[in-house]
Amino acid sequence: MSVATPALFCGIPNGIYLDIKCHQGKQSSIMDSWSIGKGMMGGGILGFLGLYLRIKIFLAHRPLGPSPHTIGDYDIFENSKVEEKVTNGWQESACPFRPPPPAFPVTLPRFAPSPITKNIFFLETKCSTSINAKMACAVESAALHHPDHHIHLAFTATKVSASDIIMQVLAQISNVHITSLDIDTLAANSGKLGGWIKSLQWAKSEWAGINLSDAVRLVAVCQVGGTYLDLDLITIAPFPTTDAWVGREKWEQLSNGAFRLPKNHWFCEQATKELTENYQGDVWGHNGPGVFQRAIKNACNLETIQNTNHCRDLVMLEPPAFYQIHWQKWEELFKAGGSATWEWPQSAVGLHLWNKFSFNAQLSPGDSSVIDQVAEQHCPRVYNAIQTVHRI
Repeated sequence: MSVATPALFCGIPNGIYLDIKCHQGKQSSIMDSWSIGKGMMGGGILGFLGLYLRIKIFLAHRPLGPSPHTIGDYDIFENSKVEEKVTNGWQESACPFRPPPPAFPVTLPRFAPSPITKNIFFLETKCSTSINAKMACAVESAALHHPDHHIHLAFTATKVSASDIIMQVLAQISNVHITSLDIDTLAANSGKLGGWIKSLQWAKSEWAGINLSDAVRLVAVCQVGGTYLDLDLITIAPFPTTDAWVGREKWEQLSNGAFRLPKNHWFCEQATKELTENYQGDVWGHNGPGVFQRAIKNACNLETIQNTNHCRDLVMLEPPAFYQIHWQKWEELFKAGGSATWEWPQSAVGLHLWNKFSFNAQLSPGDSSVIDQVAEQHCPRVYNAIQTVHRI
């Protein structure tokens, strides 16, 4: 058996664990399917002890609360020695807070979505080897409401931990694919935008990692077609069936945190042109939501988007679809008992948690907050796992 793989994961019965198949003393590759296996040994007590030990290992190596390397898409990086970091490749610029290697590492398969399937993409672009419970809820909820879609959780890290309960839970979901996204490979096959990514122009900024994320999500969707969602966006209903749509934070402001495009849609070229030719690294939001806003205005000759819902075949959704509250009121989502007075707009299909501000807020099962109610209903597997950990 590989020294990185404890005997704990070979032959433990009836527990939630990654199927690390052990043959002739060696670990076989499991990540081709991320299947969940049954152990070869019997005994309820041993199964309970195995699960308990796995939880303890998980708690020892990765706290339940978010750590600096599990923060979602839109946080602010320190920007010391930007010019020096630019010369060292995309990892040094996008991932200034590299996490330590995961406990009991398991290698992920490569990111390889198909253009003939329905795809939903979640991209972890900061070299993290884990995600927190709220992010896992976002992934499970998308899978729950879109069982006919392939849900891609792609890490820019190459390994995750076999002892990570969050990974174990997501691995059980048949339409969730957990993979490793190589930025260099993605850029090499992405034309003009790929060349821009390789040039590291995005790295000359206080928000280098965010700029890279903005570009990568556009490449991933445009190459094969599909839906992109931020990792702090929980799905509460099926998305519109129209082929092309984009979320709107306000009536006059688009978002690139939730959008759907077919492969090689006309908007891909418009957004690529806008990002690569009008990049401004010192302006917050200019290279993400701002790109979408300007590209649509240019394509449809619009002075404002406030009074229109379409640009050609691209639908601009109403703000309540994903953004029911202003970012300054994010705490309402985590307030104990807050679900009693919360009212959902009729057009709501997702809930944005404003991770840039709420990353330290906990998902606390049973506190009757809005996020508690949403998680219990829309990501029950993750919710139950967190409940189990809290009881131990």
